[in-house]
Amino acid sequence: MAISPTTTATNLIQKFNVSRNDNKAFSGWTMQEWTTRTVLGAAESRKILAEIKKLPVSQQKSVLRAIAGRVDKEFASVGGLYIQPGGVTLFEKAAAKLGLKTQFDGVAQPPMVMG
Repeated sequence: MAISPTTTATNLIQKFNVSRNDNKAFSGWTMQEWTTRTVLGAAESRKILAEIKKLPVSQQKSVLRAIAGRVDKEFASVGGLYIQPGGVTLFEKAAAKLGLKTQFDGVAQPPMVMG
């Protein structure tokens, strides 16, 4: 059974994400910190792209499109994805090599949460 590009993208992000640069919020009700949005830096992006390059070209394109689709482009959302400028450059170069015109830059402002 084939794994969908969305699942592959999610798995790679989860595998290589370093949570210390993610957007977080603290709940006054539960007294717990939680991640509001995943943030990928250049180092994380480089590792994800190294794994993507191991896939067949058609899958590489689909996974890159899936990652681009998760990026918060208009407003920051809880559960969304932000790629820092160094990572954006790496993703855009990889996409361009495959002939893709996808956008990986998004809203830097973290999501606003109440709690």
